[in-house]
Amino acid sequence: MTRTTARIVTDLGTIDPGDWEALDRADNPFLSLAFLRALESSGSACPETGWQPHHLALYEDGLLVAFAPTYLKSHSHGEFVFDWAWADAYQRHGHPYYPKLLTAVPYSPVPGARLLVRHGHADPEALRARLVQQALATCEELDLSSWHCNFYAAADHAALQTPPLLGRQDWQYHWHNRGYESFDAFLAALRSKKRKNMRRDRRQVRAAGIRFERRAGDELSDAERDFVHACYEQTFLEHGNFPALTAAFSSTRISDTTPPL
Repeated sequence: MTRTTARIVTDLGTIDPGDWEALDRADNPFLSLAFLRALESSGSACPETGWQPHHLALYEDGLLVAFAPTYLKSHSHGEFVFDWAWADAYQRHGHPYYPKLLTAVPYSPVPGARLLVRHGHADPEALRARLVQQALATCEELDLSSWHCNFYAAADHAALQTPPLLGRQDWQYHWHNRGYESFDAFLAALRSKKRKNMRRDRRQVRAAGIRFERRAGDELSDAERDFVHACYEQTFLEHGNFPALTAAFSSTRISDTTPPL
């Protein structure tokens, strides 16, 4: 008889890369083990920044079969979902809103699987349901205000209809290349005014002597990476925000060495 065990993982370094690659994450780069580990090891997502790793994991006879990237949050920054009204309501009624439990990818609004299950498992829906129950049990055990699961994939939807969970809806705008063979082909699909404005803006950029190059991160020198990170920090500081990603994260060369299944 298969024995299923629920565990809390506080260090992604303890997860075997081969076990992680066996999870169905649809090749989403933000769900790579290397990316999530880099966030934590670089000090970008850690207790000191309000992201305490508290990942939910399920094992069957010692084998990792399900996982949900989860954090104890002491604030609502870096989530791209604004629940300040909920926090204010809790405070007004004399109840603590933080810490809360959050299943998400830090600092990313990119949708993707949040209830990851092992490829080929006989009952993936049961595993997703178990992860949800584990999250709710964690809230009960630690006396947390709430559990949030942000930007989840369609495959997660059924498991997240479990009472007492409440649905929350918002809008995202995605651009899709509808077979445009060139930028001019894209412009031709726009209204005249938008097409004219885009061409004007591009002329102004060229007139200013600005040119663009596309490079992968491993093609940048150390000095160039430092410059990019300095621009990132300056942008956040000029707008009164906190640059959460550290220089150590910017200099991390992220790659998954284990080939996908």
